[in-house]
Amino acid sequence: MENDGSITHGIAVLMLKATFAKFIKKFEKGYEEYEVEVKYDTGDSINSEGKFRAITCISTQLTDVRPSNEYVMKIIEGAKQNGLPQKYIDENIHHQ
Repeated sequence: MENDGSITHGIAVLMLKATFAKFIKKFEKGYEEYEVEVKYDTGDSINSEGKFRAITCISTQLTDVRPSNEYVMKIIEGAKQNGLPQKYIDENIHHQ
């Protein structure tokens, strides 16, 4: 994966490997796992940036299949509950 300096807002969830494997099998079929470095604002004025390694799932296949409205609404609800910027939600998370 290329690093072009762009910013992606998101939520990191810590889970056991076995739980992650079950989640992927159930909800993210057809996606590939990638290890990424996540940088975040710590809120500390001295050490303002933290980072950690994480696994994300990305589809490399284009499809015309759209996610269900229920799925998209859960994503939007979680984004709002976790404080993602409303502008980011409006511009990047769409439903039918």
